[in-house]
Amino acid sequence: MYPFRKIMVGTDFASTSSGALDLATGLAYEYEAELVIAHAIEILVPAYPIALMPEVTEIERNAKQALDSIVERVLAVWPRVTPKLLWGNPATAVVRYAEDEHVDLLVVGTHGRHGASRWLLGSVAEKVTRTAHVPVLTVHPDEGARETAPAPT
Repeated sequence: MYPFRKIMVGTDFASTSSGALDLATGLAYEYEAELVIAHAIEILVPAYPIALMPEVTEIERNAKQALDSIVERVLAVWPRVTPKLLWGNPATAVVRYAEDEHVDLLVVGTHGRHGASRWLLGSVAEKVTRTAHVPVLTVHPDEGARETAPAPT
């Protein structure tokens, strides 16, 4: 059996991430592994000067609050949780962090998009799966977490 000592789950705070978070938490519990819960902030620069730039500190503060809220729920189930706020393209940032920090397993949720919306919006999960040098477990939004361990409430 593969010894998962550090498991990382990416979240975009959407409901489609909850299945991945539940599964990652269950696996961390089962393997007694550290669980890293990561969110990447990507600030896009406007193409024209009149466009309003978002207030970066407000975006960072909101992301940190959302991440802390998730971590608080997970701590009720598993104590070895590390929140990580990343910057840049989500797929690139998650893969880079996983490789730099020797993560044993990446867990990412998918949005279940297909057709034109997938082509237009792309898929972070697909990019992570294609570029990561560590095992990646993708969780479809229709799939619930396995009943192997308690899930965060």
